[in-house]
Amino acid sequence: MDNLAVILAGGKGTRMKRNNNKVLELICGKPLIKYLIDGLKEINIKQIFVVVGFDAENVKKVVGEEVKFVYQKEQLGTGDALRLACEEFKNFTGNVLLLNGDGPILNKDALLSLCDLGKSDFKVLTGSVDKASSFGRIKRNKKGQVVKIIEARDCTEKELEIQEANYGVYCFKNTVLQRFIANLSRNNAQNEYYVTDLVEIFSKNHYIVTTQNIESEDCFMGVNTLREVDKLERKMQFKINQKLTNLGIRLIDINNTYIDATVSFEGGGIIYPNVHLVGNTKIGSNCVIEPNCYLKDVIVVDGVNIGANSVIINTQIENNVNPMSYINKVY
Repeated sequence: MDNLAVILAGGKGTRMKRNNNKVLELICGKPLIKYLIDGLKEINIKQIFVVVGFDAENVKKVVGEEVKFVYQKEQLGTGDALRLACEEFKNFTGNVLLLNGDGPILNKDALLSLCDLGKSDFKVLTGSVDKASSFGRIKRNKKGQVVKIIEARDCTEKELEIQEANYGVYCFKNTVLQRFIANLSRNNAQNEYYVTDLVEIFSKNHYIVTTQNIESEDCFMGVNTLREVDKLERKMQFKINQKLTNLGIRLIDINNTYIDATVSFEGGGIIYPNVHLVGNTKIGSNCVIEPNCYLKDVIVVDGVNIGANSVIINTQIENNVNPMSYINKVY
């Protein structure tokens, strides 16, 4: 079965209290939305639609020409954004994967499992949460069938005790989605169309809604506040640093080494504490980078030693660098 994907990236994200769209927040030097797009490419999603609205031009500039954009003129909710995207693939007979642009970053296996609908018509990504969680809860009937998603703010005290929560990533059979997307209404406190209402609509019309439960290590949760951005940044940085140790690179202090997701390594060598490697930096094999160095858009050839407290920008380094050096050249 073929799959396409829709990423919702039109919301302002008022809780961030920033002027830019939150899908553009940099996580280890890489915009949040780019993690989602790269993950979709990894599972060979052939066509990706990005719904834009607030800060649309900047989102388009960052994402580039690798996707098709859908413009949401008014911010009328996630359901409205999906409805607009649905206009672009009315006759598609495969599955539609829906992600929030500020939502979870999933690994390959998690995405593939979600796309495998089997006999389902609609699958919801879920996980376990505690009572204080702000995620919507999955409501099941006595037979265990999914019948509704209840937003946390609308939950009763008893419903908040439900541990199965909606993570905001979905997969639909497009033929069924197209049939019911127009059934969404704005009859709620926010006066918006909600994607989550499709669960109840599918269920009442006897279509099968299931869940794909995911363990916490299989995903990096999305962000709504700067505090959550910082938390995600730390988690992603630790994962990047762990990968480097698998390449035989010794990190003297794994918790105080700062490396962008865009940086590449050949392997081997040593990186000392408080080193910042950013941008399109490329580090050759068996290099040593001493404490407190900052390298941006730098190529370092094999076996080079970068002395402590050095700042190097836009340069190719072919020989050892003395401590406390400043180098900025265009190569």
